[in-house]
Amino acid sequence: LYCAAVNGAQVSLDPQELREWMPNYGYGAHAFGLPNFQSLFDSREKVLPWIKEYSPIEHVSKDDPPIGLFYGGEVPVVGASPKDPTHSGIMGVKLAERLESVGVDVALVHPGSSEPKYRNSTEYLIDHLTK
Repeated sequence: LYCAAVNGAQVSLDPQELREWMPNYGYGAHAFGLPNFQSLFDSREKVLPWIKEYSPIEHVSKDDPPIGLFYGGEVPVVGASPKDPTHSGIMGVKLAERLESVGVDVALVHPGSSEPKYRNSTEYLIDHLTK
């Protein structure tokens, strides 16, 4: 894989992590056959192997290719309650932190980004694939 670019990506299925990032997060229980987010939160230990297997943030490694993360909505503030938590830029902020911690090249673009090099995922991919 040469590079990747995503729009509004959901990067974690971990209800504990998601509630820490966004207290109003409430999506994803259906992926585990559970009726609501609180039941997912309460059953976290039981489904933790699946959370680890299917959450992109759990698969970050130093040999990952460059990645562009693009988010709309409001300025991401970790700990806030965004209008659309499922696709919030907070997800991108947290994934970018993890990727950068192992040395992966990341372009994170969201409302509030100051002078981003790329306006969208198309620009990012064209730039990276034509080098």
